[in-house]
Amino acid sequence: MKKLLFKIATIASAIFITANVSAQTAGTLTFTFTPVSKTSCYQGSATTCKWVLASWIQSASGTFEQTTQMYCCNGQTSDHVSTWSSKSGSNTTGANTGGTLSGFTSTAVKSFTWNGKNKSGVLVADGTYNIVFQETWAHGSSTATYTYTFTKGPNSDIQTPTTNSTYQTGVSLKWIPTATTDIEQTVAGNMDITIYPNPNNTGIVNVEFEKADNIKVVNTLGMVVLNENVSHLTGSTSLDLSRFENGIYFVCVTDGDKFSKHKVILNK
Repeated sequence: MKKLLFKIATIASAIFITANVSAQTAGTLTFTFTPVSKTSCYQGSATTCKWVLASWIQSASGTFEQTTQMYCCNGQTSDHVSTWSSKSGSNTTGANTGGTLSGFTSTAVKSFTWNGKNKSGVLVADGTYNIVFQETWAHGSSTATYTYTFTKGPNSDIQTPTTNSTYQTGVSLKWIPTATTDIEQTVAGNMDITIYPNPNNTGIVNVEFEKADNIKVVNTLGMVVLNENVSHLTGSTSLDLSRFENGIYFVCVTDGDKFSKHKVILNK
């Protein structure tokens, strides 16, 4: 029984640690485009042709995160943008919404932003995400679904895609992470700290110091992901961050009432 409880506790601890070391960079995605007018549709002439449009953010594995825009008629979706409806459950929290598009409105430049959060307002993990569009005309018998891919993380991802020009022109995609307000190094007292290599592509971070009693590694959410008690008059130590997600971390060194904080960029 004790062995079983130990195993359960170990698994639970591993899950907790894994959940807490996933980087979650705050930032803003801005997507701008001009829709291409339709020449045939389910209602109206070539100049007043009516059609519907939806777009959403989903993870690389297909998990729906948030609707970014939804232009349709009276909330009807089952025979218009059924892919979006199925994925999102018709959730439009945080989205740009409006009525059915027409030949008059389709040529207007459109844009939307995404705050890096899911439909519940929770900041999602860093990684690869897709912006998926679905357009429908001819009363559902003509539908196009297409995708743009970007990376959400501590680095900017700026693109001007040329694909899918049948449906859009002037496409601009920008993921800009929120600039951290933490300075590179904060020192209380006289501490001589050297941290290298930085940026780091191996996960092994070397820390040299005159004297220290504790070293912590903190992620951008303020969670302590590594905690080491050290006792050196002079010395050094190596921190193994290789199991952590790429992103920004802070190495915090203390010696009594002295404190030093250093930003480390992990990019394995």
